[in-house]
Amino acid sequence: MSIFVLGFSSAQKIKPSANNDQNSLHSVHWITKKCSEIENLLLKSLCVRKELNRFLALNASFPENIIPGTYHISVTLTVDKKGNITEVLGYNGEKSLYSEIERVLKLFPDNLYLADSNGDFLDYKGIMHFKIEISE
Repeated sequence: MSIFVLGFSSAQKIKPSANNDQNSLHSVHWITKKCSEIENLLLKSLCVRKELNRFLALNASFPENIIPGTYHISVTLTVDKKGNITEVLGYNGEKSLYSEIERVLKLFPDNLYLADSNGDFLDYKGIMHFKIEISE
């Protein structure tokens, strides 16, 4: 079995400017404790994905009767400013698969932060996509 985090739905966020006359666009990126010291944002993002992939692959347990193949699963993920995963709701694909992804993501031991270009942590609610390959 292989699990791949295909992506997070958010790479930019519109924030109101201080004078409320216009909005400004800020890039955002994910951070975990293990990946926090990486300066390059692309490498930091890859580090977070690898960390999630490794955790999911080690902890997910799918039914033995699942038909081998490739599955695409989407979940809505809610993370607060403190990095706590507060809600995970699967809604796409095989129910037994997304239910297991929901269960395991809630167990993720490290905080998962979304930070803007200023380093400020943000609340997040968005979609995370997974590709799961199950072989015989």
